[in-house]
Amino acid sequence: MTAPAILCCGDAHIDMVPLRLPDGIVAYRPFPGGSCFNIAVALRRLGVPAGFVGALSTDFLGDLLRERFAAEGIDISRVTTGEEETTLALVSAEVAAPRYVFYDQASASRHWRPAPGLADLAGIEAVHFGSVTLIGEPAAGRYESFAREARRHCLVTLDPNCRPSLVRDAAAYRARIDRMARGSDIVRMSDEDADYLYPGRSAAAIAADLRASGVALVVVTAAAAGATAFAASGERHVPAAPVDVADTIGAGDTFFAAFLTALRQAGRLSRPGLGALAGEDLAAALRFAAKAAAVTCSRPGADPPRLAELEAVLTPA
Repeated sequence: MTAPAILCCGDAHIDMVPLRLPDGIVAYRPFPGGSCFNIAVALRRLGVPAGFVGALSTDFLGDLLRERFAAEGIDISRVTTGEEETTLALVSAEVAAPRYVFYDQASASRHWRPAPGLADLAGIEAVHFGSVTLIGEPAAGRYESFAREARRHCLVTLDPNCRPSLVRDAAAYRARIDRMARGSDIVRMSDEDADYLYPGRSAAAIAADLRASGVALVVVTAAAAGATAFAASGERHVPAAPVDVADTIGAGDTFFAAFLTALRQAGRLSRPGLGALAGEDLAAALRFAAKAAAVTCSRPGADPPRLAELEAVLTPA
């Protein structure tokens, strides 16, 4: 297996996704999921060697996740194993804005411990963090510590992918995400994340504050309203790509994976590269990411496109 260039640290769980049967009844089908899992899959399908850092259960759902990692060609040599259960996430049947119910209190992910040698990041270009594993202790604090260590060696990226219904101490959670954002090189958040984390502030104001603390690039996505990036070269906005939506599960994860892929293809996935990122290269990366997210929205479950199929549907802007 190819050594990973990007590590995705955090959640891998089972999404119970609603499917409407011909008789109108809604049934649920299990899909391997989780924001960091989805980003690793999307990266690998787009041609970027990817690895996953987290905990997998010894239960049969953990086996299902291992099988999927293997099928996708994702390195899991840094994964640890726990006897706690696999996290389950039930997804509502609302297409436009799905809601989630998580069963995570006693999960392997919640009790993740770093694998021996995890801090050896030779050859790693970026380490990504995000989502539900940044909410609950003890895993959240351990990931935050690893992010600080990782930034000494390579880029750090963050997508908080907030789940407010899981948060018990909003002030502590917001403080953690703010610390991690300020300790990252690239931050992506949805407009809903921005409203929750920084209430009453505009995307431009949030981005300016984060960039003043050392973040090179901030991206705020707003579903059908498109995405806006804030960098040294200025602000760039692209509209969402048109699509007949099956559901939106994993769209933001696909967007960010494709965005990182485009930066890497342009030779910009490094601190010097981000510092020299031109406005047109930034806009091109946003367009590539928007198209990838649209493909994911066109089919049920988090099912990111492969590079060949994405290239087949790309058209000049």
